[in-house]
Formats: sequence, structure tokens, C-alpha cells
Amino acid sequence: MVGYIISLARLEQVDESNTAELLIRASGLGPDRVRQTASTLAALGYVAVARRLFEIAGRRKRDLRPL
Repeated sequence: MVGYIISLARLEQVDESNTAELLIRASGLGPDRVRQTASTLAALGYVAVARRLFEIAGRRKRDLRPL
């Protein structure tokens, strides 16, 4: 799902990192799942998005870094 949103953001020429962050925050995923998603996206070449997801997940255990 995140990869699809990134593709749409690129097509519409909007910031893919912001778009992916909005999706992740709206989905209610926990930090562990966000870090897993970021690792997968980094392996697929979405480095900027992965960096942003690692940033918002940080080292937290229960919730994401506030906006």
C-alpha cells in the first residue's frame, strides 16, 4: 500500500515522504511495524521515505513521534 501511495505521489509531483508519513500516521501502526515497513522500503529503493519513517518511529515503543 505504501509503495502505491509513493508511486501516486511521484506521478502527481508531490513530496512522497510527506504522503507516506500521512498514510502511516492515519493507519495507526505502531513503531515496530513502521520500522519494519521502513526497512522493506529501503530495500526497494525508497530511501527518502524509509529515512522519514525511521525518523518518526525513532526508538519509541508505543507511539510515533508527535508532529
